Amino acid sequence: MFEIQPRTLFQDIKELRENIGCQIKFDRARQGYYSTNPQHALPAFSLTEDELFVLALAARLLSQTSDASIATQLQAALTKIIQNSHIHWHDQLIKIANIIQISNTLNSNAELSKLRSICEACIKSQVIVINTDSGAAEHVEPYYLEYALSRWFLIGYARSSKQIFHRDLDSITSYATTEINFERRQDLNA
Repeated sequence: MFEIQPRTLFQDIKELRENIGCQIKFDRARQGYYSTNPQHALPAFSLTEDELFVLALAARLLSQTSDASIATQLQAALTKIIQNSHIHWHDQLIKIANIIQISNTLNSNAELSKLRSICEACIKSQVIVINTDSGAAEHVEPYYLEYALSRWFLIGYARSSKQIFHRDLDSITSYATTEINFERRQDLNA
């Protein structure tokens, strides 16, 4: 009927029971399987164990190299992903968190909102007016964000000085995204 081998069907039923939490029973009278909890929905998406491990590893690395607000948001997102995929990996995630240690942790105070706003300006190619601790305002075409030397940096093009802009996000005291769009300059090796 499904054009699969019986062994494949039994493996699928086992997967549904063990990894997705479906309550599936065999009915001898009908000679078939049924769900004892019809309200239980299948996950909207699924992850392999390798994909989940990489996601957990990335979450651990990012949480140890970012400020507390990023780590909190990341943990909330990872929890939702695991809950929505019905994967029973909570204990495994705790083990991963306990064995992965990063010796060079972030000392940056770059707030999540600043990081997110500047990232969005990079994606939308919108000029940002930036004030730094040196006091001068600069119109910057933001190209990308870089994490290096335990800090976040903004790399772009400074319009008034006509030079590559490379600044630590912590040195940006205030910023405002404009509605001015720009085309990325091809003549710069930014």
